[in-house]
Amino acid sequence: MCRTVVDRLVLFIVVLSLFAVGVRAQDGEEHTQDDGHNHPVAAEEGHLPDDVLRRMLMEGPRGSLAVQVVQGTAGGPPVGNRKIRVDLYHTNRPIWELNADLDKNGLAMLGDLPIAVLVRPVVWIEYDGVKYLEVGQAMDENNPDTAMKLTVYETTREEPGWYISMRHIMVSTVPEGTVVSETLVVENPSDKTWFGGEPMRGDQGTTIRVQLPEGVEDVYLESGFHRWCCTSFEGRELAVQMPMMPGQTMFRFSYLIPTPLGEIDLRFSAFAPTKSMVLFIPDDGTVAEEKGMELQGTENMGKQRMRNYQATGMEPGQEVGVVLTALTPDTTTSTQTEDSTGSAMRVVMILGGVVVLGIIGVVVMRSRGG
Repeated sequence: MCRTVVDRLVLFIVVLSLFAVGVRAQDGEEHTQDDGHNHPVAAEEGHLPDDVLRRMLMEGPRGSLAVQVVQGTAGGPPVGNRKIRVDLYHTNRPIWELNADLDKNGLAMLGDLPIAVLVRPVVWIEYDGVKYLEVGQAMDENNPDTAMKLTVYETTREEPGWYISMRHIMVSTVPEGTVVSETLVVENPSDKTWFGGEPMRGDQGTTIRVQLPEGVEDVYLESGFHRWCCTSFEGRELAVQMPMMPGQTMFRFSYLIPTPLGEIDLRFSAFAPTKSMVLFIPDDGTVAEEKGMELQGTENMGKQRMRNYQATGMEPGQEVGVVLTALTPDTTTSTQTEDSTGSAMRVVMILGGVVVLGIIGVVVMRSRGG
């Protein structure tokens, strides 16, 4: 039996909350600290002047961090005697960096950490050709000591029986056209990290290939990706060249479809077995022809009433969605105003009526398609 709309929204919000506590990353590129987009910790408060911050760090209270790295693959060797890196982040920027050695049990104890301001520890380790990270709980003088556990896995070239546990799609209209914001929850049920397969991009295999609707012009990577170094967009296909870790991984991205008057085809291809697809479309007077999805009702989301369509149990290659007709100048600008958007892409941060703020690991980049 399908979950109710409310159940699905609760699940979606819970998953986002989990990602705000900790996020794992896997990529083949060194962490960069100066681009303003690649920081794994979201901003928490305003910046302090550098000299003030430096003095507070040197003279202020200290804390401690216990890090344990464990093997997540059954029968895999112990992780111990490896190096880790720990970065302390404050207001979305790294302010302290140190290296440590794990003991034979995969444990490292780090003391004398500056906690005069609120900081979040980010632990990095490279294992079997894959970089992993974990974001810890915030630390300050009221919470000076914390512990973290990071799980690593053996790797494989054999594709696991992965699937999409949820594909959440939110549609908004703006003067420039139609903005589609997607959230994918990818599930790898195995206990090994998959390197990916064809097509290759250098030495990086492709793990995820998403077919986007016709007419997409702009694609924004919001979270789950590691910039465009590990993702490509050609024709209608968004392809991810990043190792796929066991468990669930969330990807968020959005794109603009310039909307001609008359009709827009919003059908989405299931690129892997998909347990659930949920589509929200403004209830703005347009006519929606169902293509393999069923209308579940309407929901108030902020000031906009949205139609909710669902489909379950989709097989690879199956296309479902809706075709919208009876588009008019009024309906193509009905859900957002110029003042509220500024640009077409600002609306993508509103999902299910919940403004998503402070998501860990958010990367916002842009690629021109075609």
